[in-house]
Amino acid sequence: MTTVISERTAEDYNFEESIPVIMKDQKRDYNFQLYKLLVNLDLSSNSLTGHIPEGISLLIGLTNLNLSSNQLMGEIPNQIGNLKHLESMDISYNEFSGAIPSSLSALTSLRHLNLSYNNLSGPIPSGPQLQILDNQMYI
Repeated sequence: MTTVISERTAEDYNFEESIPVIMKDQKRDYNFQLYKLLVNLDLSSNSLTGHIPEGISLLIGLTNLNLSSNQLMGEIPNQIGNLKHLESMDISYNEFSGAIPSSLSALTSLRHLNLSYNNLSGPIPSGPQLQILDNQMYI
């Protein structure tokens, strides 16, 4: 298995895996893009520190993100709104501060949101999806 990381621009990386398969004395390399395959990311309770990297928005296949119970800090990156397939996000019990990004209202598949036990301030962004989450949103 070979991993290729190619840089297109300073902000755009392409992560690609290549798996060689030999059948009937013929070798073929099958390529696929890793960032489209990652669906669940649970890094909860791992004593992680620092910020959420803006590059998390490259994980376009992500449906569940759990970064709860760590020591992450800073602002929630606005790019998190690019995770269009996200259904559940739990970043509770961290040290996030600042405003809740308005881009969260673009997450039309979101069914569960937990931002509790942080130092977030300001209004909850308005948007049709966030209004639907009355019983599944913890801030």
